[in-house]
Amino acid sequence: MKFEFILAQRFTFPHTIKGSRRPTFIVLIATVGIAIGTAALIIALTIVQGFSHEIKEKILGFGSHIQVTQITGQMFSTEKTNLDELSKLGDVNAMSPFLHSQVIVKSASLSRFGESLIEPAQLKAIDPKNDVSFIRTKVTQGTFFRQPDSLLNPGVELPVLIGKKLAQKLRLELNDELLLIRSDMHELGLVDVHHMSIQDILPKLYIWPAQVVGIYETGLVQGFDESMVFSSLKHAQKTLPDSSLISGYDIQTLNPDGIPKLTQNMNSRLGYPFHARSIFDIYYNIFAWLRLQENIIPMLLVTISIVAGFNVISTLLIMVLDKKKEIGILMSMGLGQQKIRRVFISQSVLMAGLGIVLGNLLALGLSMLEKLFHIVAISEEVYFLKQVPILIKPENYVLVSAITLFICIAASYLPSRLSTHLNPVDVIEN
Repeated sequence: MKFEFILAQRFTFPHTIKGSRRPTFIVLIATVGIAIGTAALIIALTIVQGFSHEIKEKILGFGSHIQVTQITGQMFSTEKTNLDELSKLGDVNAMSPFLHSQVIVKSASLSRFGESLIEPAQLKAIDPKNDVSFIRTKVTQGTFFRQPDSLLNPGVELPVLIGKKLAQKLRLELNDELLLIRSDMHELGLVDVHHMSIQDILPKLYIWPAQVVGIYETGLVQGFDESMVFSSLKHAQKTLPDSSLISGYDIQTLNPDGIPKLTQNMNSRLGYPFHARSIFDIYYNIFAWLRLQENIIPMLLVTISIVAGFNVISTLLIMVLDKKKEIGILMSMGLGQQKIRRVFISQSVLMAGLGIVLGNLLALGLSMLEKLFHIVAISEEVYFLKQVPILIKPENYVLVSAITLFICIAASYLPSRLSTHLNPVDVIEN
């Protein structure tokens, strides 16, 4: 072991009266500061990346990776339009037709004040066999369109899946009946609703008797669990003038990272009036919010690094002032300036190393505690999730540790240089 490192150990962990070695108070404070800063940064990265990962995975699972529809939003016939060639493109895993409508959901239940319970929603009719979403795995009550029509109540035309949040708002339970009020005039291209009065539109509304065959919960509240209603495509098409009409195709890819490139490729092949939109375009606001959170990461790295640097500088400056006599004696005995400088750099490495190890252990312990027991609760309405998402990535620990160690070593240069400018004669005499 080098002489400089042995001296650094003695300065950092001096002998006590009982003969044991303990860190001085100032070293202890500096080490704890580095540990807390390291742990705080790792935990921040763990939570921010956890949010991005969880929400991205849920949105990608809830919908399709790419949607192909008409620019006008109108329905089209699968018999008159051939888009099967899209399934032959590279990275395309599956295609599934869907039907989309804006609806008003009316529950048979009443509010506590005796008023009717009505909520706006989006109805998406899907093909249960070929559906590319993860809705079938999120059904908490009932089944995923497995009931035969004979099990539906008399007069019911449509089996539906509703989100748990929407079911709570409408006081709906499994097998309850409800009404879906919709108008597909624009989607069918029959009339221009923008030039019609309310009196003209009301008689053309279609009332759809439906029954709750399942309740799902994805954990995504806003825009999803509280407003999306799923139905069977074959049942929804029965009420249309042409039973082959759909709103578009949901497309699932093999490689989610290649979604933007595949979307561009599809748009280059599709002619008017069809166009492809990626999941990142459909839910642009959510992904922009996630990117904003991720952009905070460099700021966190810089802030914690600066704090750790000043922490080390202040500690070593105090150590230099406290050990002036020892430094003077060592210099008088022939120890060169370079070796004196190495003593304090080694001391910085010792404090940083101990602080980094403690910080890593603290961050890992708190992360595992939250991951297993979900101690911190958050608002679903604001963050889309019930619990704080934790994503433990070893590279975060390595990155933060490396940056902290580098900053601490760099910060030790100033105090170590100051120690070499002391006059050994003046120091020993005083």
